[in-house]
Amino acid sequence: MQPDGPINRADVAKLKASHPKIAGVMVETRAFPGFTSAGAFVDYVRFIAQHRARVRRVALVTNSVLAPVAKFMANRIMGVEMRHFPSAQGMAALAWLRSP
Repeated sequence: MQPDGPINRADVAKLKASHPKIAGVMVETRAFPGFTSAGAFVDYVRFIAQHRARVRRVALVTNSVLAPVAKFMANRIMGVEMRHFPSAQGMAALAWLRSP
C-alpha cells in the first residue's frame, strides 16, 4: 500500500477486494498521511482485526515521526506485529514480511 494522501474508506475497500488472502501488509509512505475521517480509520482497524489470523505482520516504511505511535498501537492494542523501517529500507521491510 502506497498512499499518496490521507487514507480513505475507498482505499481500505480496495485493499480488501484486491487481497482476499493477505499474510502481511507493507505501508510505504514518506510521511504518514493520516486518515480522511474517523470512519476510514475504523475501516482500516476493522480490516486488520478481521484478517488478524492471516495478517502476521505489518511493515511501516516511512520517515514519519508518528511511526512509533502507529507501531505501539499495532503491537499493543491491535495485536499485530508491526515493525518500522526508514523510507530507504523498503527492500528490508519486504524481506522481513516474507521471512518465516
